[in-house]
Amino acid sequence: MSERRNNGYRFVDGEISGLKIARHAVDFRMGNRRITVENTPDTSTLQNGDCVRALLQEPLGDSLFHVLAFQKSGGRIHYTGPTLTLYLTLVGAALLATGLYAGLTPLLVSASSLFVLDWIISAQKVEALRQFRPE
Repeated sequence: MSERRNNGYRFVDGEISGLKIARHAVDFRMGNRRITVENTPDTSTLQNGDCVRALLQEPLGDSLFHVLAFQKSGGRIHYTGPTLTLYLTLVGAALLATGLYAGLTPLLVSASSLFVLDWIISAQKVEALRQFRPE
């Protein structure tokens, strides 16, 4: 069963079947859809027979639906979309500090680019998680 939203997101509810956990990806079927998500501590706990509500992003020029978040049987919501690692945030902070100290504009531009990217990804996460609120 799918619930369409006008903002490019779609909820899919169903039972997991055909679960395959590989080193970097978790692959399963939900109804007639094949869904693949990155293998993380949250997604590796999925099991055949779990009832899941998944938030999918509508395809952008391809036929793949991208899983942004999922929730098992009314439990906690798990975000599976893109994120920046702490390492990249620290690199951005180091570039900013070095650029300010040395007065090097290219380092400041690089740091600013990383922070803008982090802000965009954080905004996408907030929007994805907001979709789970009851209307």
